Amino acid sequence: MRGTNPSFLILVKRLLGVSTLGLASIGLSVAVVKSALIPEPLKWIAAAGSVVAALAIVILYQAHEPIRHRLLRPLSVVVVASFIALVILQSTLVIEISVNRIPATFLIGWKLTPSAASVLENCGDPAHLGGSIDPHAIFTCAGPDTIPVAYGWSYRVAYMIYALSYLALVASFAALVTIALMHETARRPSA
Repeated sequence: MRGTNPSFLILVKRLLGVSTLGLASIGLSVAVVKSALIPEPLKWIAAAGSVVAALAIVILYQAHEPIRHRLLRPLSVVVVASFIALVILQSTLVIEISVNRIPATFLIGWKLTPSAASVLENCGDPAHLGGSIDPHAIFTCAGPDTIPVAYGWSYRVAYMIYALSYLALVASFAALVTIALMHETARRPSA
């Protein structure tokens, strides 16, 4: 091919040779995580996670072997830490609410704002809004659109932590799979 950069051709050949299995495993992981973990207000993050994973793959293909090798431990730590953060958020700040008789999951905050009483006044006695209420019952009545207003800053912080943890998990997992696959193909004798 005339005028084509030889390093670009090498990159394309390596991507085609290695990334089929890697992309399949990353795609499957993203699909499973998307359907099982991501609350409704954060559904957009699945597409962002796919872009971040693809960028991580391309960046790692450009990196030299010693750099990739040094990234193994930090990437493993990021995968574990972001997974733990997502599990904690999922188990403590994600609730399931039926919207039009269809169950959906929603992220909440950890502390109701003082203005939550006025937002939720049609759903029970506002005197009980001191934090001991059942979020599932309240937001089934008030609707999921009231969650950001009712929780205020704690909702926004939880939202950012969830989004960043998810993106870190996807990017780090994609990077680890890519490094492992590149290492395997480098060890295989070429035909």
